[in-house]
Amino acid sequence: MAKATRTSACSTPARQYACELSVAAGSVQGVSGDPELEQQMERLAQERWPEVVAIVDALAGRADRQGEWATNAGSPLAGDDRNSAPYQVSHAFQLLLNAGIDNLNAVRHLIFGRPGRPLERAVLHQAAHFTLGRDAIANFATVLWILGPERRAVRVERTLRWHAKNVSDQHAVIDRFSQGTGPHRTKEQKMLRLEEVLRRGNGVVPEKFRRGYFDSEVMKYVDSLRGVDPDRALTSHFIWQLCSGFAHGRPWAQLSFLEQETKPTNDDGILHLRMTSNLMRALAAPMHAVDLCEQLLNRHEKLNTPLFASATLG
Repeated sequence: MAKATRTSACSTPARQYACELSVAAGSVQGVSGDPELEQQMERLAQERWPEVVAIVDALAGRADRQGEWATNAGSPLAGDDRNSAPYQVSHAFQLLLNAGIDNLNAVRHLIFGRPGRPLERAVLHQAAHFTLGRDAIANFATVLWILGPERRAVRVERTLRWHAKNVSDQHAVIDRFSQGTGPHRTKEQKMLRLEEVLRRGNGVVPEKFRRGYFDSEVMKYVDSLRGVDPDRALTSHFIWQLCSGFAHGRPWAQLSFLEQETKPTNDDGILHLRMTSNLMRALAAPMHAVDLCEQLLNRHEKLNTPLFASATLG
C-alpha cells in the first residue's frame, strides 16, 4: 500500500492530512469497504484531531480578544478601507473570520465537548458536523476571495459585491415584515449607495454588480489561488459540495461517504441501511477549514503590515 510522504506541498498539518488521505485512499469511495484502509484512516484521524482541537481553541481565544485583528495605519489594508468606506474591507474580513471560527468551535464542542473534557470521549452525529464544516469552509474561502487579489480595486469590488449579496438576501427576507414600521432605506437606495462607493473608489461599476457573488465562484477561485488541481478529489470546491450534500440530506453524499451496514427487511427487494460517520470522515471538513484559515490569516498579516516603518509613528 502506498504511504504518504512529507513534501513541500504538504507543509501544514491540514495539507499533510489531505495528502495522506489522498494517497492512501485514492478517492472518497475508495475508503469505504476496505477494513485495512479504514483502520489506517482512523489512526490518522486520531493523530490529527488533537491538532485541530488545539488550533480551534487558540482561534476562539483570539476571536475573544478585542482589537486582535485591528487594521494598522499605513498598511495596504488601511488603504482598502479608505477606498471602501463605510463598507470597510477589514470589517468584512472580521465578520467572516469570526463566523468561520464560531462554526469550527461548534464542531469542537459538538464532538468533544468543552475544553478540559478528555478528547477520547468523542460523540459523533451522523452528519451535523458536515454542515458546520461546510459553513466554516465557505466563510474562510470568502475571506480569501476578498483578500486574495493583488490589486486593491479588485479587493474593494469584491467586498462591495459581498455587501450587495447581503442587501439582496436581507430584503428577500424582511421586506414583507417591514411595511408600515417606519422609515427604512429601501433595497434600491442601499444598492445605489454601494455603487456610489464603488464608483468613488474604482471609477466604474461593473455589469451585474448587483448580483453579488456565488459560493461556487468563490470555491473555484480559492482552489486556483492554492494551486490545486481541480480534478483532484480534495479541493475546497469538492469538500464544500460534499458537505452541502449532507446539509441538504442528499442521498448521494450519504451513500458516497458514510459507513454502511445493510440488514434484511420483511419486504422483498428492500434492505434496511444503517449509515454512520467516524472520526476520519468527520475530520475532513474542519481540517480543511483550519488550513484555509491559516492561509487567510497569513494573507491578512501581509496586507496589514505598514509599507513604511514611519507609518506606525505619531
